[in-house]
Amino acid sequence: MKILITGATGKVGSRLAQYFLNQKENIRLLVRDEKRATSLKEQGAEIIVGDLTNLNDLKKAVAGIDVIIHTAAAFRGVSDQTQKSVNLDATLSLAKAALEAKVQRFIFASTTNVYLGNTLNRPATENDEPTGKATYPASKIAAEKGLHSLLAGTATELVITRFGLVYGIRTLI
Repeated sequence: MKILITGATGKVGSRLAQYFLNQKENIRLLVRDEKRATSLKEQGAEIIVGDLTNLNDLKKAVAGIDVIIHTAAAFRGVSDQTQKSVNLDATLSLAKAALEAKVQRFIFASTTNVYLGNTLNRPATENDEPTGKATYPASKIAAEKGLHSLLAGTATELVITRFGLVYGIRTLI
């Protein structure tokens, strides 16, 4: 099985990439800055330098891939437009490229921030309607809905995870 990980130099993706390398899995990483992925490359990861917003880079990254784990996201310190471009538009472009490449499974890292603003007076569950209005959760909600629409009835299985909190001091340098 060949796995593509996006966001592999971030907090979630870097740990995921390291886990799969430790398991001796065959992984490819789509990264913007090859230097930040040096240690992963030295351990056997295949590195594709590219940008999520570039369709040609996406097509190159997904060729021959069985599973995509899409952890890349634009969150803090970027404009609302960049958040939408990366979290929604690029996610859907990646899914379209995955369909063309006949990828078996598309795993999308979303966020529990999609529930911000809910007034349930109890913890939210995955069956509750997302209510996040700020740009980041709204872009993730739109991406989830777009992925469901795009991948429904296809051979590509969709898995959506919603992380509650991501923290830590280590990112790849």
